[in-house]
Amino acid sequence: MHQSSEMELISEGFTDPKRYIYDLDDRRDVWFDFSTDRVVRPINNEDALRAINLLKDCFAVESIDGNTVVQRKIKYPNFIGVWSSAQVTHQARFILEIYELLKGLNVNLFDGHPWNIIFEGAQPRWIDLGSLRRFDEASGSCVREVNQYVTAAEFYRIGYCKGFREKTFGTGEVEDMLKGGFESLAEEDPILSYTEKFYRLREREERDRKGTWIGYSENLEILAEEKNLTAYATTLIDVIEKHDAKSMIDLGCNNGQYSAIAARRGVEVLALDVEDALICELFEYTLKQNLTITPVVANLSLYRHANEIVQEPFRATADIILAYAILHHMVHRDSYDFERFFDEIHYFEPKILILSFVSYDDIKFVEPKDRFDWYNQQNFISVAKKFGYAVEIVPTTNTARNILVCVRNNA
Repeated sequence: MHQSSEMELISEGFTDPKRYIYDLDDRRDVWFDFSTDRVVRPINNEDALRAINLLKDCFAVESIDGNTVVQRKIKYPNFIGVWSSAQVTHQARFILEIYELLKGLNVNLFDGHPWNIIFEGAQPRWIDLGSLRRFDEASGSCVREVNQYVTAAEFYRIGYCKGFREKTFGTGEVEDMLKGGFESLAEEDPILSYTEKFYRLREREERDRKGTWIGYSENLEILAEEKNLTAYATTLIDVIEKHDAKSMIDLGCNNGQYSAIAARRGVEVLALDVEDALICELFEYTLKQNLTITPVVANLSLYRHANEIVQEPFRATADIILAYAILHHMVHRDSYDFERFFDEIHYFEPKILILSFVSYDDIKFVEPKDRFDWYNQQNFISVAKKFGYAVEIVPTTNTARNILVCVRNNA
């Protein structure tokens, strides 16, 4: 394999024949080429190479040269912990379709885990090509009988196995196992309970989607017409065009109206919201319109934590961070101050921050006794300047909600 001076080995394949690989010449090392922003993998397993060649689009594969596979880097890594229930369902269908193709090539997935599959926009994409195995290779943490079936994540290996799913999905045994697996990983807000995700997967549209902020924004189909655009929309469009922005993180995206505006202008978007129902709506719209939006059920802190466990070349960055009508919730419900807010967004290296600052004149859920003296627009601007941002104030029709465009001085 040709290695440029900017290639770095980021994952070393196992060579212990008692664990994963019987072919000691097939190490499954993963390299990253910083000059092209591409993942480079040598794969000597002919069956795996045939499968990768057949399923290039599903594996985000750009080219295959001999035994060297080159993959596009996914801009916004994500995994099961931040997927919406709609994404879980969509991924399950995708898994079964892929399995049907793989088994005809005498290839399966070894010990699948949440980092095997992430979404590129609304499309599931395979990342860990090293999980492709011949059937006689499989060993390790899964018993051979289970490993003959497709696996989706370590806590519900059996659940999406085609044979088990068809025979016992409604009998209780597998359902109890699945429910227990989801419950064992369930967390409090902002992530939807995994148990609820399981029920939505099983019952499809029959299970109601509920949330505090459903209906706050108009229907995405109506908003797509972009008639009578507000100052919030026109400000975002102006910033995208002026700064030639290519990527954006939308904090508290609701149903994603601003994410869609950016994506329709060629911007790759990570859309974050803590309500599963809203992310489901945006995911389904994104899938239908084939937009470059990756919707996830997370807040800023949770997604940052998710990023810190991946290799550095894959950590998310953004030209723009959009924070419309969310900062006051972060301050009064999540114990942020302005310094913590800037510390966290700094991780994503934004050139521009666009937010609407909501003053106490328009915050109804905070009692006077619970208000902070430091929470005001002037103080926020002072902190922004300390972090190296120049600030422009864009008035709106609501005097209690100004738009602030903060541009980093070295951007």
